[in-house]
Amino acid sequence: MAGVTGLAGHELIHKRPPVHKYFGTYTFAKIMYSHFLLEHNSGHHRNVATELDPATASKGEIFYTFMVRSVFGGHYNTWKREV
Repeated sequence: MAGVTGLAGHELIHKRPPVHKYFGTYTFAKIMYSHFLLEHNSGHHRNVATELDPATASKGEIFYTFMVRSVFGGHYNTWKREV
C-alpha cells in the first residue's frame, strides 16, 4: 500500500492546485516521508543524475546502500535547505 500511496502522492505534488499538493503530502506523511514535496521539487528535480542527488543511484550501486543513502540523504538535504 505504501508503494501505491507513494505513486499517487508523487503525481499529486506535481499538480498546481494547493489542495492536490496537500493531499500528496498527506499520503507521504502516513509513511513518515512528509519531506518528499520539498526534497522532490527543490532537490531531486534540480540535481537529478548528479552526485548531489541522493535519489539517483550510482552505476553498479547495491540496492540496499542506495536505499539508505536515498532515505537519509533526502531528509538531510531537506533539513539543510530549510535551515
